[in-house]
Amino acid sequence: MYQVHGKQGSSWERANRRATRKQATVTSSISSDAFRFDQLKSRVKRLSFRKSAIHGWGLYADEVIEPEEMVIEYKGEEKMYERSGMGSSYMFRVSKSQVIDATHCGSRARYINHSCEPNCYTRIIHVGGKPKV
Repeated sequence: MYQVHGKQGSSWERANRRATRKQATVTSSISSDAFRFDQLKSRVKRLSFRKSAIHGWGLYADEVIEPEEMVIEYKGEEKMYERSGMGSSYMFRVSKSQVIDATHCGSRARYINHSCEPNCYTRIIHVGGKPKV
């Protein structure tokens, strides 16, 4: 049991337990992917980007990451796809007509390089009607 201000069983602890039970009840009624995404993205992994032998820069894990753990969210501007002749390697297609463009703004995930023998994979889920990678 946690101690808060030297007291066990304080009103703060009871309120915290009630909030946890309420959250568990609410989350059972929403998409498990959306809930899992929200919970996993809050756990920040130790990652660094540095020069890569594959392609310019790369993203590297500085800690052991277990299988099926979320590593990082791919962020950028959500855009409708247009052929602009710009061969950006920071665009991630989420549908036939929609891409997430991390060219000008995005997370460190844009430094993840392609591999024929990958040690992680992408997954597109929808949270609040928006695609998340």
